[in-house]
Amino acid sequence: MDRVVAARSQQALSLVLLAGFCLGAAYLVSGAEVGVTALVMVGLTVGVVAFLRAEAAIYLIIVAMLLSPEIGIGELSGGERSAKGITLRFDDYLLVIIGLAWFFKSAVYKELNFLVNTPINKAMYLYSAACILSTLLGIQAGNVNPIIGSLFVLKYLEYFFLFWMVVNSTHSQAQIRRYFFVLVGVACVVSLVAILQIPSGARVTAPFQGEHGEPNTLASYLLLIMALVLGVALTAKKYGWALMGLFFFMLIPFIYTLSRTSYAAFVPVLYVLCYVTRKYFLMAALTIIALIVLAAPEAVLPAVVISRIKSTFGEPKVSGQIMVQGRRFDPSTEARLTSFGDALDAFQQKPLFGWGVTGRGFIDSQYFRVLIETGALGTVLFVYLMGHVFFIARKAIVTFRGRDPLFYGLSCGFAAGAAGLLVACLGTNVFIIVRIMEPFWLVCAMLCVLPTAVKPEESALPAARQVRAA
Repeated sequence: MDRVVAARSQQALSLVLLAGFCLGAAYLVSGAEVGVTALVMVGLTVGVVAFLRAEAAIYLIIVAMLLSPEIGIGELSGGERSAKGITLRFDDYLLVIIGLAWFFKSAVYKELNFLVNTPINKAMYLYSAACILSTLLGIQAGNVNPIIGSLFVLKYLEYFFLFWMVVNSTHSQAQIRRYFFVLVGVACVVSLVAILQIPSGARVTAPFQGEHGEPNTLASYLLLIMALVLGVALTAKKYGWALMGLFFFMLIPFIYTLSRTSYAAFVPVLYVLCYVTRKYFLMAALTIIALIVLAAPEAVLPAVVISRIKSTFGEPKVSGQIMVQGRRFDPSTEARLTSFGDALDAFQQKPLFGWGVTGRGFIDSQYFRVLIETGALGTVLFVYLMGHVFFIARKAIVTFRGRDPLFYGLSCGFAAGAAGLLVACLGTNVFIIVRIMEPFWLVCAMLCVLPTAVKPEESALPAARQVRAA
């Protein structure tokens, strides 16, 4: 009885505080423009939903990951230290609002943990600290624009925040199943929108990517989701045919992104997935198919894909062009190779802490970007962080092998997808792009919770029996 009274008192207090917050916000926007007022009202609605039901807020984030508009807020200029403009998406605002609601709820309900302890927390703290320290040193030295650098660091931390929010708000395997299928549903919509772009002849991109889309971003996103879908399709007979069909459906826009780094990353995804799921016969079959494709690519691949791959080494001779073993690179690849050399030169000037986030401008490679921005310290901690990601995936694989086919396949798919993204990092800034990192850290959080999540049959037990079962 005392617990019921206390719970009702907390609920009443929550409603009073929320009502006061809404009234205060209404007063502040009473003289504002219609667009600002609408944005505030949407924010208030999302905040209330997040406060009352965290799971619903996570669904909103999953949908907004790929189906929300973006807003560019500026560019840096200044010679070699120039950087691309910062791009904020609607889901960035959602995360801020939901985070404030979560913090507020943790203050009201003392039994809730603001940061749940997980095996990866230490690695996240250390890598975050390295980014912050390097950026502060870069600001002090005049290498980093304080506003731009701070906003980029906050975007890095935003992904970890999403991880902690999902871990804190997820308690049952049923929730994780729902998250997975909502994620797959969003991927279906994104793939359909991308397929409809193919007749235009341009490289396909994700929805709402502004005037200039980012095909490499869509390719890396699809690479991760396809790994998850194929992992479950190979292990869970209940969903096998449906998810296999979805895999080939997503493969179509993936091919037409014409992203060469993602093509290269697709190979380790398939082989790692076959290895962790113990589908050795499939691994042999893939090898035979790969040999056939290499022997007669014109019979298998679209002409535009063949042209894209051949253009990497088939450029006309131009004075000053980079050549390796007599082969000439296309301008895009050549620009990357030149920037890699510049990055190594810059690293030698500040080898320990680097130049700070955005301190040396834009470079299209995650590894070289981490090296130049955070130095040797940040690079070691980034590798340390990725090691913990694979530790979480391995633990989930071992836990659910032979027990739950869906979760086993999800764990295998995540391990393969993470391996593929690490390959894609050679030519793309995978781990700082919101449309890739939000689903990545969402699934990582799901796997982190899985081994201790309440099973469906346990949720129907009386509370006393649940304690004994735990």
